[in-house]
Amino acid sequence: MTRPGSHQDSYAESWHRDFFKDWSVDRPASPEQILRFAEARSQRKLKSRPDSQLDAIGCLPMILPFVLLSASANQETAVRAAVEMAALTHPHPNALQTVALFSKALHAVMGGACLRTQSERALKALGQWETSVRYSRQAQRFPSGSEKRLQVHQRAVTELGLACYSSGALSSLFHLAHEFHDDPVGGVVTNTNCGGLENCSRGAGLGALLWASAAHRDQTLPQTWTRTMRDAREMVPRILQELDRRLDFVQIKMSVCGCGVFIFLFLLLPECTWASGPVPGPVPGPVPGPAQVFVPRQQAQQVLVRSGQVLVRSRRANSFLEELRTANLERECVEEKCSYEEAREIFPQRQQLEVFWSRYKAGDPCSSAPCQNGATCTRLVHSFSCKCAPGFHGNLCDKTRQTSAPRCRHRNGGCEHFCADSTERAQMCSCADGYKRHRDNTSCSPIVSFPCGRPQVFFAPRVVNGQVCPKGHCPWQALLTENEEFSCGAVVLSPVWILTAAHCVLRPDRVYHITVGEHDRTQQEKTEQKRRVVKVLLHPDYNRTSSDSDLALLKLDQEVKLGRFVIPACLPGPKDQDSGPVSGLARTLASVRVSTVSGWGRLTQHGRASDVLQRLNVSTIEFKYFTEAQRSSRAHAGLPRSHAPEHLQEHAVFRVSFWGQDSCEGDSGGPLVTRFRKTWFLTGIVSWGRGCAEKGQYGVYTRLAQYLPWIYSTMELN
Repeated sequence: MTRPGSHQDSYAESWHRDFFKDWSVDRPASPEQILRFAEARSQRKLKSRPDSQLDAIGCLPMILPFVLLSASANQETAVRAAVEMAALTHPHPNALQTVALFSKALHAVMGGACLRTQSERALKALGQWETSVRYSRQAQRFPSGSEKRLQVHQRAVTELGLACYSSGALSSLFHLAHEFHDDPVGGVVTNTNCGGLENCSRGAGLGALLWASAAHRDQTLPQTWTRTMRDAREMVPRILQELDRRLDFVQIKMSVCGCGVFIFLFLLLPECTWASGPVPGPVPGPVPGPAQVFVPRQQAQQVLVRSGQVLVRSRRANSFLEELRTANLERECVEEKCSYEEAREIFPQRQQLEVFWSRYKAGDPCSSAPCQNGATCTRLVHSFSCKCAPGFHGNLCDKTRQTSAPRCRHRNGGCEHFCADSTERAQMCSCADGYKRHRDNTSCSPIVSFPCGRPQVFFAPRVVNGQVCPKGHCPWQALLTENEEFSCGAVVLSPVWILTAAHCVLRPDRVYHITVGEHDRTQQEKTEQKRRVVKVLLHPDYNRTSSDSDLALLKLDQEVKLGRFVIPACLPGPKDQDSGPVSGLARTLASVRVSTVSGWGRLTQHGRASDVLQRLNVSTIEFKYFTEAQRSSRAHAGLPRSHAPEHLQEHAVFRVSFWGQDSCEGDSGGPLVTRFRKTWFLTGIVSWGRGCAEKGQYGVYTRLAQYLPWIYSTMELN
């Protein structure tokens, strides 16, 4: 269900396919035949498979429109309409109890009830409240959107009910509704990641609950359905006239919120009608039971009486599908309480509308301005709702949303590559060049043969006392030569662009070359590609004294060919990142304790350079922990000691050496890469250091996230 191309029919889908296959064989042509067909088929299925498809949560998407369209009706009528519809295809007692429990909760939430309270009541009725609380407490230990928190929700859904059976699946649904009552998008995405045969049906019910809650009333489904029904008002009289002429049934297909789910309304008038309200006066013949959908013709005629070509109801308020009919003052504002929008349909002139409304709503709940912090108050039938201004939430918009701690700060907001906080959505995920965003909107899939940051071999990483980097394990590493002599390391950004340290290319009279695919400098391995540097672009803020902004971009005379031994490192931010705060991914990468550095630098303080490419792990030290004496260190790797910086800028990032491991002279300009999930990102460039693997000393790397706008714009303009 959650992987492209892996979808198979769920229990609910196969059951409904089977239902309409039988329908096409029997072809019932009258109301009596339809009822006999449904009842006989249900009894047959109950005897043969009482605990399979019949007891599945797959019936929930089918009944959602009935509850939504019955939002203005009393709860009993709305629930009965939903149960009657479900009984046509899922007559199992467990499934019907599931439908009733869910319909009550959804109807209450649409009326302004608290979703968390309704979810708690439902879980207690299902006997799963204590289990839900236990997992809720476990989830609160981890940041919102984190992988560990998702794992807790997955375990909860597995225990409560991962299969399609109604009671277990409904318990999982209400658990997620309780946990994500204020985050509809997060709830639906988490439900999808939890998997299961019926995660689509479970998600449909969950989505309806979440978006119908008071905090999201401006997006709620009932309003959308109401507008759709009113747009179809002109079509309904023609349908009724046709039904009056022909004894047949009409299928009206209504798509439910963009999903591939359809609802079938059998409007069998005038021979029969929906049992949606009380029938006035005594009626001869049998009284329909609670599970019956249709009533006999004589009883139907007591509800609908003929007056020429017009069908008139004796009572119109709170009845099923009342929004299909033309606006009427008696029905909308006398038989029931009407909303401002309903009154506006009756009084098209604004002046008349305001006069009527001021008299009708003498006790306007919005007149006392209950909504706080600049929120908009909206009148409802029995209450009001508040549409909060940005930065606030809660039923009265009295709670402040912590905009200073956006979701991208926690585990990169669930994104595999780049995360950007959005005012309209919780967060927005995007991908590096060579990738496309997966349909789950968080993960990234390669669309080229050799995408950045993905070596074609798997390794678990570990230049002084380091280990040899096996061939192809550091494919972004490049070697910089000055007048044919090895001088520094560098890193591949694209087939034509190389990044290195500025102090490595300060002599314009020298000829610089870049070699990629290099491993052993003493051997010709037939994987090397050598290119001449035709353009050297130093960062405009580079300072030789302080080594601040120690970066340079090198353009090659011709492109290198990407392959197993030449792959670019991914930059830790998107192209559209501005010069403001660093991206969510950059913050996440900065919190990773261990990164990997590589190069051909000296193996000891005064030793010779390595012939074979080395790599090792280094760990982060925060800038604030360095003493003033350490900040004034003049030890600089790759430069004469007299060129070492007098003080440090906060654009530098520190990595401490452990157990005699460090970068050293010759490693300058090389890459510091950090792995996040399956991708390696370039987080630093080797700049300088104090000693080589001396106890308590450190190496300094230029923090790349601060310079992404310059890197992207320079490559684009040149």
